[in-house]
Amino acid sequence: MFSQENQLIRKSSIVVAALATIVYMTYRGVYTLNLSGPYACTVSISLYVAEMYGCFLMFLYFFQIWELVEPAPVPPLKDRTVDVFIPTYNEDPELLRGTISAAVNLDYPHRTYVLDDGDRPAVAALAKELGAEYINRPTNLHAKAGNLNHAMEITNGEFVVIFDADHVSRRDFITRLLGYFEDERMGFVQTPHSFYNFDNFHGMLDYKRGCYWEEGELFYNVIQPGKNYWNAVSFCGSAAMFRRQALEDVGLVATETITEDMHTGLRMHARGWNSLFVNERLVSGQAATDVTTFNTQRLRWGEGNLGVFAFDNPLTMKGLTFGQRIGYLGSMLSWTTGVQKLQLYIAPMLMLFTGVAPVAEFSITLTTITILYMLTIWTAVTVTSNGHGHLIGTEITHMAGFWTQIKSTYRALFKRKKSTFVVTSKRGRQSDSIRQYIMPQCLYIGGSALAIAWAGTRYAIGLSSDLNGLLVGSGLLLTQCWFAWEVIRRALRNKEDVIHAWRHPVAINVHFSFVDEKGVLQTGRGVSCDLNEIGMGFHSFDDIGSTDEIEITLSTIGLTATCRAFVRHKKMTLNSKSRRDGNANSWRIGAQFIDPSEESLGTIWRICSDYATARMYDKFEANKRKGKDDSIATLLNSSRLAEHKICLPINVSLPGYQVAPFFTVTEGLSQSGCVILLESRIENDSNVDISIATPLGEIVGEARVLSSKQVILGATALEYVQLKFDRFHGESRSLLLSLCGGADDELLTNVVTLRPREKSLPKFRPAMLAGTTSAAAAVVAVCTVLGFYKDEWLLAQVSGRTEVSSDVSKRLDGLLENVISDPNADENRIVKLREVFQKLGDTERARKLNEVLLERDVESFSASLCRAQSLDSVNRFDEAGRIYNLLLERERLPEDKESQQELLMSAARNAVNRGNTAKAVQLFAEIDEQFLSSTPDLLREYAGLLASTGKPSEAITLILGQATIVDADFFLMGAIYSSKKQFSQAIEQYNHILARQPDNRQAQLLLADNAIWNGDFSMAVMVLKSILQKADSHEAREKLAFASLWNKDSLEALVMFEKLTLEQPARKDYAQAFVEACLIADSITEKQKGLLRSRVAAFPDEVQANIDLFASALSKHQLFDQLRPLLEQILELEPTRVDVRLQLVDVLNSRGKHVEAEAHLQTLLALTSGNENLPSGRLVSTPPVSEPTW
Repeated sequence: MFSQENQLIRKSSIVVAALATIVYMTYRGVYTLNLSGPYACTVSISLYVAEMYGCFLMFLYFFQIWELVEPAPVPPLKDRTVDVFIPTYNEDPELLRGTISAAVNLDYPHRTYVLDDGDRPAVAALAKELGAEYINRPTNLHAKAGNLNHAMEITNGEFVVIFDADHVSRRDFITRLLGYFEDERMGFVQTPHSFYNFDNFHGMLDYKRGCYWEEGELFYNVIQPGKNYWNAVSFCGSAAMFRRQALEDVGLVATETITEDMHTGLRMHARGWNSLFVNERLVSGQAATDVTTFNTQRLRWGEGNLGVFAFDNPLTMKGLTFGQRIGYLGSMLSWTTGVQKLQLYIAPMLMLFTGVAPVAEFSITLTTITILYMLTIWTAVTVTSNGHGHLIGTEITHMAGFWTQIKSTYRALFKRKKSTFVVTSKRGRQSDSIRQYIMPQCLYIGGSALAIAWAGTRYAIGLSSDLNGLLVGSGLLLTQCWFAWEVIRRALRNKEDVIHAWRHPVAINVHFSFVDEKGVLQTGRGVSCDLNEIGMGFHSFDDIGSTDEIEITLSTIGLTATCRAFVRHKKMTLNSKSRRDGNANSWRIGAQFIDPSEESLGTIWRICSDYATARMYDKFEANKRKGKDDSIATLLNSSRLAEHKICLPINVSLPGYQVAPFFTVTEGLSQSGCVILLESRIENDSNVDISIATPLGEIVGEARVLSSKQVILGATALEYVQLKFDRFHGESRSLLLSLCGGADDELLTNVVTLRPREKSLPKFRPAMLAGTTSAAAAVVAVCTVLGFYKDEWLLAQVSGRTEVSSDVSKRLDGLLENVISDPNADENRIVKLREVFQKLGDTERARKLNEVLLERDVESFSASLCRAQSLDSVNRFDEAGRIYNLLLERERLPEDKESQQELLMSAARNAVNRGNTAKAVQLFAEIDEQFLSSTPDLLREYAGLLASTGKPSEAITLILGQATIVDADFFLMGAIYSSKKQFSQAIEQYNHILARQPDNRQAQLLLADNAIWNGDFSMAVMVLKSILQKADSHEAREKLAFASLWNKDSLEALVMFEKLTLEQPARKDYAQAFVEACLIADSITEKQKGLLRSRVAAFPDEVQANIDLFASALSKHQLFDQLRPLLEQILELEPTRVDVRLQLVDVLNSRGKHVEAEAHLQTLLALTSGNENLPSGRLVSTPPVSEPTW
């Protein structure tokens, strides 16, 4: 089982888990402790210490299981004397019968002693009846330990075997262990405690999946084999064999503590005796059936194990090796986890009540590291447990026993001298009342509901903003509440399920007979469903009529028991009539044995322990090992002849041989054969006669032995036989085909397949108990919070509203007055009230609160932020900036992300107001992307800032990174592209807007602007005309006039500017544009000429600045009266202007001023000497590009 490769994988996983633990605990200690205050330090460090202690215990566990050792079987020593002790006090004699009978029949010469501290005649008679010797004593001094020591004094066997009163032993117990004592220093050999009542209190049972787990699985299958390596095996009180000399060497069984087993083993190791654990189920006993026995048992174990420290501390005791010290320390300290578990259970509860987290912050880093750590640890536990670990089962067991462990720790520390040995009840409850045992779980559920409701209400009304803490704490509490709920369900199981003897699920061959109403002897066959020493249940395929008494013969693995029985229950489970498949009949019979003989009872106990219990464990182990073994269950799953797992009584006989028939059941069935288990071998290819009883009738025929393989079931060697059907008699083949064909039918399957009935856990009573407790706690929490925090509740109710009633407004006024008048008013209340007034648009009351914040020294983050924002609102930017810097320089930003983002946003805007745009960009960059994306206005603000600081490409990328782009984004991108003089891209943005909103006036105007700047005047004209078609707009008419001018459309430009000039005659730009239009026009009207004259007269300064332009226009349209003065002014400034002087000559000649014209010609000839200057100056203006505004 533990190969070298397996051991290497196990050790590697332990090393990885140890390293992960060191990393995790270091990270926790350095980065996650909440040291913000005295209370925070207390809860944070206490939780950390609890985790550290858990890690310490885990290291002890890993140390113990570092190397698993399973000793090979050895032959027994010969001719040795063995005493078997069965100590008892008040156990049921019928329970003792099985234990004594099995002990007496052990297959090695020995003497069996029943040590009765109860001094009961019935037990004495039972011992005598079964062949055991009876020992009692006058006192009960030192309980079980004293009982064993008393027997040791009056017996003399070289070796001693100890069995608890409910431990039924396998008959090879002595022969399996005795050989290991060939080592002269071997003090004792321990075997595991296995249980036959699988439906116990703390077990996890699923018959359908073939799964079973209880907490002893890990101890006996992993820890004890690991202790073999360190020679530190724990004596567990029963199922062990001792060398008498070793016991005598340590003064017999220890009596100082109530766990004599652990203490005795420890002393033997200290004296140098060896120990060994043999991991083979040699006994089966009864696990704790209910919550009372579970906790009583564990209270004694915990108190006793911890009490050993007072007498023999394994860390200081002489004679122990290092491995033995650590092994015993791990075993003993495992009973102290109650305090640690309580700390882990209540940590989230305290966090929700106080709002103080036990960690600095619930960050993604902490979550990731914690999850990875837990996965690593559980993977290591899973690997090292070899399939015997169970996370949910372990947590349920911890929840069921944590308070008991706290009590045991307390009693071991402070009430050790008052410890008493309490015998665990083997049948029934330890006490009638279970209240004290489920009270911790009920209180935990109630406390969790109280904490969740308390924190949830505080969050709802705004007293807390820690959503992460609420979710994490609630999740942890709800998880633990589920475990508590499971404990309560198990505790509230029907009392009848607890007090009755366990019925072993088993399918064996049943023959029965009875005398019918006519006095005729009738016989029948069936297959059992469950069995114990009191009675059984079986499926009968023959009607027993109305008889109330039958005789039953049970047969399996060579064992036969015959008993008379009362019929206590009869129910028809199958009654089907079909032409094709035949008639199917079956009855479920419940029978109670009538005075069974000693021999029959002994056989029944053997069937239950050696076969029924062993078969169930065979199935469970096969499932754990995933078919990687040679168990019966694995063989059946791989056999084609066992296609249907049908259990039916079958009689097998060998024709021609004087051999009694085999009475057994089919383990699997198919149309071509079946699989059976026999107590002896049949040679391969042997022919056999078969008779199978079924609900459809009897199948009779002949079969051939296809194979026969020996399998070991406990101490019993069986033959796994596969039969191939050869011939059938009568309609047997048809019956077989019908049976296999209907194997999927639920009713038929319930009859022909062993399906143990799992006792369902109650739901209604636990739900009522947990539900009423939780509901009451939640109501108390909600009412308390709302009662104590009425004002906060009011603020929560009106938060986000834009309107409130007059009554609410009055209450808000009252709050405002209280805040203003109270110098110690709660800062958070001021902040929330301010937010409410801002949302309501009540600037006056919000201003008053701003003044309050400006006047006071505030401490909390939210109040400091509001104070800075208030300073910003009154343009005290530098003061606000200092507050923002202080908040940003804190070691920890606020826990809730929304507050973090608001701080960064406000600080960035403040930096812009102070002219520090680089700092503003840096702060905007720190804002969470998700928050930025969810606040489009803020994102556009950031993009505008980027564009204004010379980063337009980054601004565009930021905008395009959104999931949805709206019109405002297109407007902004259009402005950014315009600033980069990428007018074509800007035009695309405005076209996107107009595609969705064709009449968007702003987009149309901006599109026209960018078309003009891009030189596409025709587009601009088209867009502007479309605007004017729908509504008159001075801005559009103005833009259209200029666009027409720049598009050389003189007619349109003249008309447009004529109107604009007449509307606003004082506009100089209109005057110049009108003159330009006149210049490029071929002709103008008299009215326009008059307007041109008036513009020249009205704007002398403008004419002087653009004299060439005005002169050209007047000249073109022959307005010589206004032209001559302008030309003369030009010549005064520039006498050498040939073109102007020639134009003046023409004007003078046209006006009859020939002498003056001649004089200008002579001057011209003298100046030019034959050279001519070309006209200069801009005659037609170009469109300006304006800068975008952000």
